[in-house]
Amino acid sequence: MFGAFWDREAELPTAGGEQARSVRGAVHSSAIAERDLSVQLSGWMLMEAAHSAAAVSSLG
Repeated sequence: MFGAFWDREAELPTAGGEQARSVRGAVHSSAIAERDLSVQLSGWMLMEAAHSAAAVSSLG
């Protein structure tokens, strides 16, 4: 679980709170940001980039 903010712990989403919804083509985010797929994807992409950078730098 990746948090929406790097300076605080991730909040585990529960059934409560407002979920993301689409209004006239725009998406309003969830009350708990960690529930949104964009937050999880950006965290995953950061980890992939860090792994790739570490692999390249270890090759010398």
